[in-house]
Amino acid sequence: MTIGSGLGATWGLAQEETVGTFQTPTRWLPVTSDKVKGSKKTVQSQALSGSSFEMAGRRRIAMFDVTGPVELDVTDQQLGIILQNMIGSSATAVQQGDTAAYLQVHTPGDTSALSLSLQSGRPTIEGDIQAFSYNGCKIADWELSVTAGGLAKLVATFDGVDESVDIEYTAASYISPSANVLAFTDGALLLGGTATTTDGVVTVADGAEVVGTVKTVSIKGQNGLAVDRQNLGSLTKRNQLMNAFRKYTGSIEVEFANLTDLYNAYRSDDPLALQFSLTGVQIAEGYDAFLDVICPSIRFNGEPPETDGPAILTVTAPFDILDDGTDPTIQFSYQSIDTAV
Repeated sequence: MTIGSGLGATWGLAQEETVGTFQTPTRWLPVTSDKVKGSKKTVQSQALSGSSFEMAGRRRIAMFDVTGPVELDVTDQQLGIILQNMIGSSATAVQQGDTAAYLQVHTPGDTSALSLSLQSGRPTIEGDIQAFSYNGCKIADWELSVTAGGLAKLVATFDGVDESVDIEYTAASYISPSANVLAFTDGALLLGGTATTTDGVVTVADGAEVVGTVKTVSIKGQNGLAVDRQNLGSLTKRNQLMNAFRKYTGSIEVEFANLTDLYNAYRSDDPLALQFSLTGVQIAEGYDAFLDVICPSIRFNGEPPETDGPAILTVTAPFDILDDGTDPTIQFSYQSIDTAV
């Protein structure tokens, strides 16, 4: 079928064996937007030559670069590779009993050896697919969010080495059956309780639901990558190593119900555990598909509720996700029918 618009677009990716060496896509994910693109940086001489114009012969390309966000629906399949590259995990998919359910537990690790090749299939108005291929792509920052009445969304912002339009397009091959989307109605949020880590896996006991109606949940990460490691004699950058603290943060919007939901923890600056879950379809008896996020130690920022007209008062509570010295700073557990990350 020929589609001469964004309706015909595809987005594929593959884990690179060597950072910066392009790999043919092996997985294709439906996306709601793909804004990854290459750019060039130029330098123009300011030498004086008796003219009021800059000289054409004294302009040079200084560097090629790749940046941009991709937005995806959160689904019950195929997201493991994104989670892995978001936080540098070394997770594997572990079969649960003799069922079709496989569990991946992602905790932060070294991102230096992890990179992705991306290929954006972008249709011309004639319906031809032009491949834009990107190598050496790392996830510089990310956001997982859900809002009342909506689907859960995941935005990954990539930083890559170079763009090519000369690599052959690889036709998309999507999984069958297709993945199911996860939504606000699948969500649950618990605060407090006791975090315990056993064999590298953190669990939280006795977390409590907030009393106020939850309106939005957002969890973000910035990986502190050095994205300007251009070497002498090269037009492209080297491996984007971490050179700053990772910043993991979040925000919750909740109707104002009492002081114990959020205000007391904000005022005292005491740490709380946070567990945010999205639960999907049943895979087997006792095993549902889910994405579960645990942050063992968060500290609330923000401010008390305000009155601004007759509407129900709400509290928007941003928070920092910090290292408690014992547990993984953040953990993503992803149960699906995927047999591999």
